Amino acid sequence: MYFNKETDGVFLMPKKALEYVNNAKKSELKVLMYLFAKKDDFSVEMAKSELCESADSIMSAIAYWRGAGIISDSEQTLQDSRTENSPLSCQTPDKTKHAQSEKGYSTLEIADMRKNDSDFSHLVEYIQSVTGELLNSAKQGDLLYLYDGLGMQCDVIMGVAAHCADEDKKKIRYIVKTAEGIHNDGVRSYKELESYLAAKNRYKEYATFIKKLIGAADRALSAAEEKIVKKWESEFCTSRELVSYAYERTIALIAKPSLPYMSKIIEGWHNEGITTLEQAHQQAQKNSGTQRSGVTITEKAKKAGFDIDLEDIFEKPGQE
Repeated sequence: MYFNKETDGVFLMPKKALEYVNNAKKSELKVLMYLFAKKDDFSVEMAKSELCESADSIMSAIAYWRGAGIISDSEQTLQDSRTENSPLSCQTPDKTKHAQSEKGYSTLEIADMRKNDSDFSHLVEYIQSVTGELLNSAKQGDLLYLYDGLGMQCDVIMGVAAHCADEDKKKIRYIVKTAEGIHNDGVRSYKELESYLAAKNRYKEYATFIKKLIGAADRALSAAEEKIVKKWESEFCTSRELVSYAYERTIALIAKPSLPYMSKIIEGWHNEGITTLEQAHQQAQKNSGTQRSGVTITEKAKKAGFDIDLEDIFEKPGQE
């Protein structure tokens, strides 16, 4: 019998891994052995070359063994770095207690779900590609909470992640929080998500236009201002041209920007059924010919905000 006396050529693996060997793919087994053999010298780029596997395959295998509790991250989360080394900590899991994720899913539950539910497994891989990181058990548990706990469809979660990535907000916590908020707003299908995000983008562009118009581009709208702008955009469907004209009239009347005053003008137009800039100009020309003395101002004309000073027609902002 021959023995290898070179201890540097030996590496150990936990017996717990045997529970997952039968269900593991060939690539997952290769990566597991490579991880324990290399340990602190591990890098995705080197593993690609030596194992003849793709980076995605290696990342998927690492996520599988992490989910099973066979390996764990070091202090820094392993990033999907195709050229830099990324340390992993290979350890024997606690035999009496499995680490729990933030949402209450154990590492075994997560691993089983990834193995038995191809949709969830694909979801994890997709989120990893979007965020550029290999998700640990806690973060996979957060995704499982969205998928299993809230019952969100995979394509909806992926759509939310893609939206967050487009805004350069790729942290998993931000994605999960955003997905929860969208779910609470009643979004259930991908089609509903598209409509929801389209409406959000329209309002964002609309609000940005108004902030620039009133000279507030460098600050956020106050709660009261945002309420006004949302009313213009969603309830009144006020065009940007009419908003600009309301701004011009406000400056002419009080010599400073004021959303409450602009709102009075726009609300008057809405009540009059004025929806175009041409109609607003026609109304202004019509009212400009009216003489103050001896003329009774109709309520509709007052609501439209023409003919006399705005302060003579409407209550001042903040008054009941």
